[in-house]
Amino acid sequence: MLCAKCNSTWRVRATALGVLVGTGMPQAPFPEVNPNWFWRGVGTSDHMALAGALASKFDYTNSYYHRFPRLDLLNVSEDQRRQFGFVICSDVLEHVPPPADRALTGIADLLDDHGFAILSVPCGGRAVPTDEYYPGLASWTEFKDRVEWVDTNGDQHTDYEPEFHGGGGQTLAFRLWGMGDFCDRVIASGFKAIGEVPTNPELGVPEIEDSGIFIAHIDR
Repeated sequence: MLCAKCNSTWRVRATALGVLVGTGMPQAPFPEVNPNWFWRGVGTSDHMALAGALASKFDYTNSYYHRFPRLDLLNVSEDQRRQFGFVICSDVLEHVPPPADRALTGIADLLDDHGFAILSVPCGGRAVPTDEYYPGLASWTEFKDRVEWVDTNGDQHTDYEPEFHGGGGQTLAFRLWGMGDFCDRVIASGFKAIGEVPTNPELGVPEIEDSGIFIAHIDR
């Protein structure tokens, strides 16, 4: 389900659709959408096709964990707090060392009083618990063929089948989210409501069960 023009996946298209829904703009192909510079947004290592489209319609900046312009969700600076109408966090939260709730709180801190976030995570079904790959993690060392880690009791472990995802920055996966648990923890981090991004087959966003792509509103 790659776009023949921009090579985007349905997840990228669903993220773009979520931004249109959150900003109250018409659900239409991005070239047909009028710019709205009132909305200020920030992405976290967003897909290049998505970043280019958003920058052409909104006051939007893509950011990175490992290079400029840098954004660390675990350490949001004072000049970044409550500065954005929307935040996009796609396939990042599975890579945050535990407890990942710190990153969810960081996303909430970035948003202004009526902002929203588009959150995309690989996840299991609603009744599936979150699978933490390194429970009680205290420290870890990555190698090409393994991860050696120590838990909070001081016990040492070796994972010979670690899960690494492509891209820059932190690519070791620490968990597979359970969908229900993820939504509960988003609300506990300061958001008022969360739901899946709606489908729109005409825009290349099909109906997919447990898609793992959410729109969460802060509404302080």
